[in-house]
Amino acid sequence: MRRNLASLAGPLRLAETEEAEEEVRLNAVLSWLAANPGWLLILDNVDAPAALAEADRLMGRLAGGHVILTSRLDRFARQVEPLELDVLAPAAAAAFLLEATDARRRKEADDDAAAGELADELGRLALALEQAAATIDKLRCSFRGYLEIWRSNREKVVGWARPGITGYHHAVAATWQTSVDQLSDAGRHLLERLAFLAPDPVPMFLLDLAVPGTATEDQHDALADLTAVSLAILDPEGERFAVHRLVQDVTRRSLNAEASGQRLAEALGWINAAFVGDSQDVRTWARLDPLGPHAQNVTQWADREGIGQPTALLMNKLGRLLYTKSLYAQAEAFMRRALAISEASLGPDHPTVAIRLNGLAILLKDTNRPVEAEPLYRRALAIDEGSFGPDHPTVARDLNNLAAFAARHRSICRGRTADAQSNRDQRGVLRAAPHHSPPPEQPRCTAARHEPTD
Repeated sequence: MRRNLASLAGPLRLAETEEAEEEVRLNAVLSWLAANPGWLLILDNVDAPAALAEADRLMGRLAGGHVILTSRLDRFARQVEPLELDVLAPAAAAAFLLEATDARRRKEADDDAAAGELADELGRLALALEQAAATIDKLRCSFRGYLEIWRSNREKVVGWARPGITGYHHAVAATWQTSVDQLSDAGRHLLERLAFLAPDPVPMFLLDLAVPGTATEDQHDALADLTAVSLAILDPEGERFAVHRLVQDVTRRSLNAEASGQRLAEALGWINAAFVGDSQDVRTWARLDPLGPHAQNVTQWADREGIGQPTALLMNKLGRLLYTKSLYAQAEAFMRRALAISEASLGPDHPTVAIRLNGLAILLKDTNRPVEAEPLYRRALAIDEGSFGPDHPTVARDLNNLAAFAARHRSICRGRTADAQSNRDQRGVLRAAPHHSPPPEQPRCTAARHEPTD
């Protein structure tokens, strides 16, 4: 910073320009600023603590004008008035892309919509928008063309920024690296785990739960590290925080295979451990709802990497929450995938597979697809009979579910209805079952109460 300020002696045409000593040129520049009020000086990217300390020392000598200091740090001297900058508004971000690329981009009929889509994909982050606009200008491509490139080969796009194109000295990844270098080990580890969550706000209560295998790391201290360099932002109420989607993207791509696998496994176990509570009790929704997007994101990453457990368990818990909220299509997708993962990782006749089958059968029944539901109920029963024997309470639950289902859907079950009822009566299911059953005319409640938890 001192060197850069001293270099202003040349543009200001000061006599000391040719002096070899940096301190002499710096003092000459500061003297000129003091003698010529009304100037505006911008100290950009003051992102290292040492640089900020130097700026604080110089601030007292920068009299007579205005100083704008940009930084991802948040600990400024008293004379500095902080102004937090967020990402651009949706309309402003799209307008910037349209204007900045107007001369050279390939025009298409849906440019307005495509500009908004691209702005959202980049998280409306100013540096990313500038880089995208410059690249579109250079390639003379359309917004859709750039989106296709971005989505198919992000590593290349992130590294495309060059000073001669964008006017910045670093690509997006290098820009954020300055901030990452300031983090403690715990702060860096937290950032790397958060990279596998959704870009949605993260509830602060998650930090109260230790990450499995990392009990010595204080997550609140780690978050303070991230907010100190603006890699995470607290909401005004202090109940949530967020990490920008591009920060997440760059962070993930900075990890080697071993570190990526470790942080993903930690993030998966962390969210799974936090995602607790009976989803049928609306009082748990205050906890489960803000975790939902993160459960969805981390399980998708884990599924992509072939991590069977607790991926299937967390998917199933998320599916049950969505089912309780009557979001059946979303719930079914998660339940089906949880079933497929459990079958692949545990085998088709494992008792956990029976749990998945029962849950999916209940959903299919409640969405008026009894033809699809019945074979799942019967398969769950067969698995549990083979695993536990015919007189086990779990088999009793399965028979209860099947008998209640058959009583309501006689035309589908045909002759099998009597068999199910007979089996239930002969084995004393109602006495052996671990819960009292509502009457058969309430099959949804019966099935839900008797579905086991993982």
